[in-house]
Amino acid sequence: MHERRDELVSIGSAEDLLVLSKSLASRSVLVMESLGSECADASVDPDRKPMPVFPVVDAAGSPYEVGRLHGAAVAGMVGAEVEARLGGLDRDVAFRHVAGVEAFVKGWAPHLLDEVRGIADGAGIDQRAALWLQWGMRAPQACTAFAVGPEFTGDGTVYAGQTKDTGPGANERSIVLKVRPTGLPAVLSFSYAGHLAQIGISSTGVSP
Repeated sequence: MHERRDELVSIGSAEDLLVLSKSLASRSVLVMESLGSECADASVDPDRKPMPVFPVVDAAGSPYEVGRLHGAAVAGMVGAEVEARLGGLDRDVAFRHVAGVEAFVKGWAPHLLDEVRGIADGAGIDQRAALWLQWGMRAPQACTAFAVGPEFTGDGTVYAGQTKDTGPGANERSIVLKVRPTGLPAVLSFSYAGHLAQIGISSTGVSP
């Protein structure tokens, strides 16, 4: 049995977020090493593929600049993501569908619109395609989210999480995204190339 230690972590800045991410990474290594020593005699599938390694995109600056750096860093992956998601859809129809969303986002969160425009310019793709990646696709049906309130947990803590059930080829288009937009919370997340932050944590301690 492994000893469990619960700690309250206060995240107040991008630096705190970086310290937390390093701490979690080091703990994960220790846990994996411990589990590995206990399961050393377990059978190993010789045909099992190695765990994928995802590129880290680290971008800071204005929201537009964050997006531009993101798009430029993984431009090929962004293009592949657009093609994979659009598939055989009629692009004119798809892009018209998302055009109405642009005005809403501009009034609700203009910094996100700036970031998406930056992604498009950095990756060299149609801005309508970048908008469609964020707000035009149908909601996925495979992922599962959960939340458990304090009345149901042993220590009174709220726990929440989400699976990331990806389709064929998704690993080749996935990234770890670290963004530090000026005047806004920093975010560390697992995402797809060309998308805004998805599953992760922000410097406010809230999951995006």
